[in-house]
Amino acid sequence: GLSEAHNCNKPPGLWSGKGQWLCCLPRIFTSVAMGRRDIPLLSAKGKTGKACALCLGIATLLFLFCFVVFLILYTQERHEKITAHKALESKAQERDAMWTQLLSSNQTLIETERLLEMKKKENKGLKSTLATTNQTLGEKMRLLEETRQERSRLQEHLGILKHNLTT
Repeated sequence: GLSEAHNCNKPPGLWSGKGQWLCCLPRIFTSVAMGRRDIPLLSAKGKTGKACALCLGIATLLFLFCFVVFLILYTQERHEKITAHKALESKAQERDAMWTQLLSSNQTLIETERLLEMKKKENKGLKSTLATTNQTLGEKMRLLEETRQERSRLQEHLGILKHNLTT
């Protein structure tokens, strides 16, 4: 327990009213190091006691350990953020490249459809021209056949006339 010279009823971590005892760790040092006796952390003259120096050393080591752990965790998190950012940037570039490719494919498709429509119109025109040509050819063949028949008939008449003239 606490010695009779030290009876500040304040919670641990506060100074006593006399300013000579630190109320943060006396119970720890009493039970562990000094066989249940209270340890003055500050002497009557205000100089640091051995227990206080040990406490400050442990606190400093604990602070340095926590600081190193913090730096490691901070560096790791920062590295993960940078890696994630690079991955997102890479995905964005892939997406942009894909969009560019899709737009190019779409333009090619539109151009192909336009050419196909032009070819359809051209084929329609060619079909119409072919139909007209076939009709004209049919008429010419009919006229040719009529001309052959007329020629054949005329040759017959000519043959008859020649025969009549010779007889």
